Amino acid sequence: MKLKKLHIFIFLLSATLFSCTNNEPAKPEGKDDKDEEFIFPEFFKYAEVLGKLYGINPEETQTNSPITPLTGLPLDSSSPDTYTIGVDSFEEACNWALAHCIPEEEKENFIIEPEKEKRIDFGESGYLIWKPENSPSCLAQVEVIFPEFKIAHSFDILPKSMLPENDNSLFYRGNIVQDTTDRQYYIVVRACEGDYGIMLSFAGKWNDNKYKYKEYNDWWKDDFELPIGPSEAAWKAYAQMYWDNRENFVALMNDIKKNVSGIEFFGAPAVYTLMGDSNNSYRYAVGEPWGGRHLWWARKVWKLTQRYVYIGRNEISQPNYWTLPSFRTQDYHDVDHDYWSHPSFYGGVHEERFINSKYYMERFVLVYENSI
Repeated sequence: MKLKKLHIFIFLLSATLFSCTNNEPAKPEGKDDKDEEFIFPEFFKYAEVLGKLYGINPEETQTNSPITPLTGLPLDSSSPDTYTIGVDSFEEACNWALAHCIPEEEKENFIIEPEKEKRIDFGESGYLIWKPENSPSCLAQVEVIFPEFKIAHSFDILPKSMLPENDNSLFYRGNIVQDTTDRQYYIVVRACEGDYGIMLSFAGKWNDNKYKYKEYNDWWKDDFELPIGPSEAAWKAYAQMYWDNRENFVALMNDIKKNVSGIEFFGAPAVYTLMGDSNNSYRYAVGEPWGGRHLWWARKVWKLTQRYVYIGRNEISQPNYWTLPSFRTQDYHDVDHDYWSHPSFYGGVHEERFINSKYYMERFVLVYENSI
């Protein structure tokens, strides 16, 4: 009888241990990161383009939400899905495409032959087509088809001379404006001439607290955060502003520092490193992370990519025939079971965009008018 009870005890103990050890799924033998299951092979390129062109993450956006691009002006009310971008050259048209719709892994091939039509497929999620023309009336077109979000947009990239009444921007590069809603200062880095104008605030702690992180949630562990920064287009505009004439850039910044009281830009590494002779560079976030969920040890977890830009005198690329100057960028891949691996970076920079409308004329007040 005692022996029978002992057998029953051992059986129950074994069952309990088996149950406990299986609360956390064991990693399959021979399984490593390269065997992780993804939703589909082209998903992360697709998520990158959605982030750059529309500012959305496919894992977080309702498919019935109205989606409008971050770039391009809807000039023709009879064609609401056609957006117009005005630039000065085919080189600038290529630079627009690199900043807004060419995935990172496709950029090298694009730069080699931008004068050739290129189709980029995203599996079941759609495609985009780059159609260069380089003619006096049209420099290029981009067709974007993403059925999941009911996106069927065309982007016409035209010479600025073809655009009606678009040569008088509210603000110009180098102007300082103040937001009447919160009293923060911005420097204009791109005028509204053929596309949205762009302004940047380097107001340190205020921006750092308000715009630094985006939170991600998983049911099985604590929430985690990844940084948010200005768009790739904004950093490219800032690079162009510096590259065109470094001496004028430094003189402009010193004059702003002297004449605009209360402005808090000059403690920002992204500003002071370009004003002096130091070869230091500083890392900032570019836009929002992109990516989605995948399976890891039988759990569906986040896998995200975050782009960073390096701001420094020696971090700016030499322009070539097809591209404009830009600061060096680097992509980091984050998985939420290893999210602490993302690098240190500087925050405190915020972007706003504007068009030539009454709303922006009333919201932003010009406080410093010199331009560069």
